[in-house]
Amino acid sequence: FSWTHHHQHHHHHPKQPTNPKIVPLNAGDASQAPRSLYYEVSASLCLGALILCSVAGNAFVVAAVTLERSLHNVANYLIGSLAVADLLVSVLVLPIASLYQVLGRWTLGQVVCDIFIALDVLCCTSSILHLCAIALDRYWAITNAVDYLSKRTPRRAALMISLTWLVGFSISIPPMLGWAARFRIQHTLCCNALARERKAVKTLGIIMGTFIFCWLPFFLVALTTPFCGQSCHVPPGLEAVINWLGYSNSLLNPIIYAYFNRDFRAAFKKIVRCH
Repeated sequence: FSWTHHHQHHHHHPKQPTNPKIVPLNAGDASQAPRSLYYEVSASLCLGALILCSVAGNAFVVAAVTLERSLHNVANYLIGSLAVADLLVSVLVLPIASLYQVLGRWTLGQVVCDIFIALDVLCCTSSILHLCAIALDRYWAITNAVDYLSKRTPRRAALMISLTWLVGFSISIPPMLGWAARFRIQHTLCCNALARERKAVKTLGIIMGTFIFCWLPFFLVALTTPFCGQSCHVPPGLEAVINWLGYSNSLLNPIIYAYFNRDFRAAFKKIVRCH
């Protein structure tokens, strides 16, 4: 997700953001520099490929968890819900973010701007919170196996999933109401709790490591920029890379499942053969 309410300023001043503190990571000074045809074509192709791969990969995960009985367990229900969040990022957020990145200016009007900001925050926050929920579920299953495994029911999974989406929705309410403030989510690094797991958490460990790699630069910039202002200005090109690195996490999760998880790999092959 991005710095919110930058787009609102673009609606009134399409060529100059009025406040440097509310410029989104994926914009920087993008609107002040004309885009070359080469940039627009190459960026469109790259971002389009990222979106298509992300949609396909997460759709495969959702289909696998839904159709394959061997994947019907609490851990995979959480993974399936994560894939839904990532799929929503890919379908609802990334196309609009790509258009803005390619053109360097907001062209879709105030209403779409507000909707986009809310969806951006909702979907990306939900994706991050799902990763934390998955990590906590696995941590409890290892550290308190006897008690927790007896409580690890589909009903509990439904409760965790519902809570995750509810929190994400609650966090997205301020942008929906048009609050002109910089919006950021301070995430919890849940992956430290996974140190005791071995083979059973190899895939999850890689997923959490990938998550940190993708999102940590964004949060570092998000948390330090308000305190140092212009003195720690990040070049526009680097800002775009940081923002899209976070978005790319929605693509990488299903790739990790396909490569490292035998059950998901078998389910993917089965789905491909059936169609």
